[in-house]
Amino acid sequence: MKRVSLFIILSAFTIALASPLDLPAATRGVTVASPEGQDLFLYKDYRALVVGISDYDKWPDLPFAIQDAEEVTSKLDKMGFQVKLVTNPTSREFKKILSEMTYKMGKEPNRAVLFYYAGHGETETMADGTKMGYIIPKDCPPLKGDPVGFDTHAVSMRDIESVSLRMKSKHVLMLFDSCFSGALFSLVRAMPVDITEKSALPVRQYITAGNENEQVPDKSMFKRCFLIGLDGAADMTGDGYITGSEMGMYLADNVVNYTRRQQHPQYGKINNPNLDQGDFIFIPPKTLEKQKNREQSTFKREDLVNKDIQQLRAERKETHRLLVEMKKLVQTQQQAPQQGKQTLQEKMALERQIAKLAKEREAFEELAAAREKEYEARLTHSKEKVDQEAQKRKAMQAELERLRQQAEKRKALEQELEKLKRERGAKSKANQKLQERKALERQIAKLAKERETIEKLAAAREKEYEARLTHSKEKVDQEAQKRKAMQAELERLRQQAEKRKALEQELEKLRRERNTKFKANQKQVIQSKDNIALEQESGLPANAKKEEPLLISQKGIAASGSKTSITKPVKEGIQQEAGTAKTQNEVYVPRIKVPPNLQLTLAPKKPETKPIKKSIQQGTETAKTQNEVYVPKIKVPTNLQLAYAPKKSDPEKIVRAVLRRKPIRMDESDIEKMILHHNFYSKKLNEKGGFLKNFSDNRDGTVTDHSTGLMWERGGSSSKRNYFEVENYIADLNDDKFAAHDDWRLPTLEELSSLMTKAHEKTGMYLDPIFESSKKTCWSADSSADEATETAYYVDFSDGVIVLGYGRNESSRYEIVEAINFVKAVRSIK
Repeated sequence: MKRVSLFIILSAFTIALASPLDLPAATRGVTVASPEGQDLFLYKDYRALVVGISDYDKWPDLPFAIQDAEEVTSKLDKMGFQVKLVTNPTSREFKKILSEMTYKMGKEPNRAVLFYYAGHGETETMADGTKMGYIIPKDCPPLKGDPVGFDTHAVSMRDIESVSLRMKSKHVLMLFDSCFSGALFSLVRAMPVDITEKSALPVRQYITAGNENEQVPDKSMFKRCFLIGLDGAADMTGDGYITGSEMGMYLADNVVNYTRRQQHPQYGKINNPNLDQGDFIFIPPKTLEKQKNREQSTFKREDLVNKDIQQLRAERKETHRLLVEMKKLVQTQQQAPQQGKQTLQEKMALERQIAKLAKEREAFEELAAAREKEYEARLTHSKEKVDQEAQKRKAMQAELERLRQQAEKRKALEQELEKLKRERGAKSKANQKLQERKALERQIAKLAKERETIEKLAAAREKEYEARLTHSKEKVDQEAQKRKAMQAELERLRQQAEKRKALEQELEKLRRERNTKFKANQKQVIQSKDNIALEQESGLPANAKKEEPLLISQKGIAASGSKTSITKPVKEGIQQEAGTAKTQNEVYVPRIKVPPNLQLTLAPKKPETKPIKKSIQQGTETAKTQNEVYVPKIKVPTNLQLAYAPKKSDPEKIVRAVLRRKPIRMDESDIEKMILHHNFYSKKLNEKGGFLKNFSDNRDGTVTDHSTGLMWERGGSSSKRNYFEVENYIADLNDDKFAAHDDWRLPTLEELSSLMTKAHEKTGMYLDPIFESSKKTCWSADSSADEATETAYYVDFSDGVIVLGYGRNESSRYEIVEAINFVKAVRSIK
């Protein structure tokens, strides 16, 4: 009986060893560990499409775009992505690779797909005011130059959205290393959360390097921060994984800092409730290394278990063989009493053999018991793992089922809500009017509050302007007092001038009286001498009619006895013959006929001792006797002579150059035409230029250019200003009535360029020294023809060039900087 029970135990143990050990299969694909320790299955694999465009046909080249794309490709390849790199695709090639990404890469549901683009971007303003972003293939023309060609070649964000919706993959992340705007996604700015089962839900995420008003530099900081973030810097929760939201927040913070707020990356999810629940998940290289080490240790343990299983199977075969032999012996022993043919020796040998087998059986039982305990412990541990995995799988399935039910319930509730809205809209028109009335009342109340706020603001502004007005009135009073003082001074000077004029008239009257008396006494002597000299040397008869003499004094020449006077001053020191006059500086000359086109002047020359007969030519004919001039012999100092010179003609009237006053948008060709048309000086475009100028300093802080009819500030603003602060400066000048004028404005580029001249030898400035040389750069009112950027031109008088400030234009020959400059106001003379 004991042997039978032992046989049954060994048989049961053998059957137990013969049954295969059920161990969990190795997990395949991409899995992550949640904070609760659960392994979440995410994807079957990663795929990526990377596009870089450096060599554009009709856009400025981007030398580093392809290099950036290659670096991103290398990094993603090391992280387990299957990457396809495409460089410099045309519009047709670009759309083809997008279709391949949609229907080949994106056809697998359990897959994560990444799209990375490095190249130019563009933004178009739609009719409703919204912005549409575009990515630019190699052969795409500019939007402004060829809008039709741009529309057929550019890839819009609506096309990208269509690609996202047609892809079947669970998670899709698109990164654009370019700046544009668009309504493709809604911006997200929330704290990152731990990875949960919700992270595995479908999602479409987007990240751009900047908005529409910004430009991506040649060496991309966006790419550099993206690669650093993939190494683990973007892991904000510290769980060893990087989500798309974490990457977007990391790039938004770091790119802004590293570019000194020149770029503001945008990130978000698609505007679709069915595709904005999950989150794209990267596994950094360190986490991948840990997972590989863990898998290798798991594989080693599995190898040990497999070896033990093989050894158990060998031992099981040996046990089975022993059991077969033992069964034969037991059968032989049971058959021995019946046969009666066996001898006592055979029985003894059989007993010895049985005893030996019994010992071996006991040893084997001990070994089997030990092995049984060991494998029961292993089997228990494996079963626990299998149970845990089964429980996790059941929990995940239950959670997915719960989310599906919630989605169905939400959909049913939304349908019910829509139905209720329609019913309510159909049944409650009166209620709607009541609500509209309430809304109108609320709006009226809101407007009343706004009015109160505006009134308060207006009161504050009124106080401010009253203070300004008071200050201005004080300034006006001061100016009025100064003007009154100046008028009083002018009146005093006029009175002094009138007194001086009266005194001069009285003096002249006294001189005439004195000359008349003197002439009465000396007339006979002078006439006799003159007649004798004239008769001897000119051949005139002694009884010829004589002309009255002229009096030449220090103040001028006056015709005696006639209303005609010649006021050419004579230098002091003219001596008269002794005894001919009381005054030493007066010379008497007989009256002579002077043609209307001549005037009497004094010029240094040796004195003439003979009378001069001079005929005046009129055209090609010789003048008649009435046009002949007879000059009697007079004594003139050796350093002066009497001569006739033609009167100077009236100066020609100044013709003013008309310059444009209204600001416009200009490009390079417009500037070149302007400079050549007016012959403005330009160090780069027209070094031989020489625009005529006629400056005069008004002594009140202004300079007038008579050739253009413009009045300029001699100096300008006391400090440099941003272009958006220019209007405030001009308004302050007009409020204060600078130089008694309130029509100051910012000059156009045409007006400001008229001031440029060749470099002055002393100041080194390309500006007339009548202006202050410290104001080296001055803003103009003209801006760039590119309406997408806030740019304005200014003139650099230190270099003699025109510069485009606060913007960027890759094709411009002018230096492009973001600058603050001085303001030099101008006004037109009426």
